[in-house]
Amino acid sequence: MFILVNISISQFIETQVSYEYNKSQIKDDELYILDEFTSLIKKYYNISNFSYDHKDLDIPLKIHFIFEKIYFNGENNYKKIGGQFIISNSSDQFYYNKNLILPYYKGKTIYHNGSS
Repeated sequence: MFILVNISISQFIETQVSYEYNKSQIKDDELYILDEFTSLIKKYYNISNFSYDHKDLDIPLKIHFIFEKIYFNGENNYKKIGGQFIISNSSDQFYYNKNLILPYYKGKTIYHNGSS
């Protein structure tokens, strides 16, 4: 029951996720890695509670990633993605990071660890 209540109380009213990639560094035959990326990020922000003191913030989020590199440990074994991203509330607040290294495995759910 607690899990259902936690999922139904999202701090964000809408989450838009988009991305682009560096075509000189990421080959077309590597794009399959990013197939589920936007839905995983959207799910992460919809189910994670980042502040228990502020549950009903109703903030719209726009998140845009610019992928510059996929780090491989072999021919088809990748472990992380590098690039940049910007998060905005479509109004007056934004956060930009130009040195993103994101551990990512296609199909694995992303979780928020509130103890960090």
